[in-house]
Amino acid sequence: MNDLIMATNWDLVEEDNFYLTKDWEENGGKENVEEARKLQKERNLFYGYIVEAKNYAIYNQMDSTEIFINEDGERILTGESQVIDSDYKHREEFNW
Repeated sequence: MNDLIMATNWDLVEEDNFYLTKDWEENGGKENVEEARKLQKERNLFYGYIVEAKNYAIYNQMDSTEIFINEDGERILTGESQVIDSDYKHREEFNW
């Protein structure tokens, strides 16, 4: 397993975020989506990205996996692949 970094600016998921529609229950799991909806109502659902640590150290832009997290950094839902820059305020080691 590669060393991973979670990169986030702790951006809040707003109420109209499309990941929390019923269509996403098939991909994210009904219990996970229900937990995400609950956290969203509590204003405690954020999004971040997972990247390989070696890529984060070398590149300005890289492929990542979008994740939805709570304020403790625990993964709630996994999103789609994204290309991100390396200018995030918060970075920490992440085990997946």
